[in-house]
Amino acid sequence: MSTTLGQPDNTASASVVGNTLMAFTNSMEAEQKTNLLYLLGYAQLQAVQNFGHDPKVDPSGYYGSVGDMLEQVGIEKPYLDFKPHPTSASTLQPDQVVLEVLSDTVPSDELAVVKASLAALRTTSTDSAGPWSIVTGHAVSATTGGFSVALADQRMGPDGTKSLTVNLGAFLVSGSIPPKDFLWTASPSASFAMQVASASFTVPDDFWYQPGVRETIVQAMQSHSAGYIAELPALHVTA
Repeated sequence: MSTTLGQPDNTASASVVGNTLMAFTNSMEAEQKTNLLYLLGYAQLQAVQNFGHDPKVDPSGYYGSVGDMLEQVGIEKPYLDFKPHPTSASTLQPDQVVLEVLSDTVPSDELAVVKASLAALRTTSTDSAGPWSIVTGHAVSATTGGFSVALADQRMGPDGTKSLTVNLGAFLVSGSIPPKDFLWTASPSASFAMQVASASFTVPDDFWYQPGVRETIVQAMQSHSAGYIAELPALHVTA
């Protein structure tokens, strides 16, 4: 691809793509980060524009369609089995639920990258055209919505081939949704509910070299990247 979207090489970082917060470990090259952002952006926009599943209105249909699109272009489909998030507390705070869900599949040192990414996203909440505005604009209405948080890691196989592994947490919200900072707002559990699911999928390095794959995705995404993909400020990762 002709751009790396401002991503740094081999440094923990994060971006948003549509309604997804995408975090990257320090094992990932800048080019691979861009590849993944374009791939997820492509699947998400296809789900909305071609199949009519808006995450603000039909989040479960949206996630099913995103999975279908990934499978259609040759990626293993991430199956998301949504279940109500149980709570005995009087309030629910989505960012804390995110960390709880991903802690089941992500090692503690990598979970620290997710935590730092959430903190970096929060710093953009006062920017009317920044990353947080992209997420909220594609994630929630006043009564329903869906968003996801993912961590990507680049791995090298014994034969020298590279692959990207993505651990994904997806979240459906409903009820009385705070209009601005819903991710960090502790809402009464009696009026705010979450359904959660997690999955992982792998993108092999040779995926991008199949005839027509790279060209199709790049052509579809380059004109959308300015308003759909945004890099977050530098992360401050602590154990």
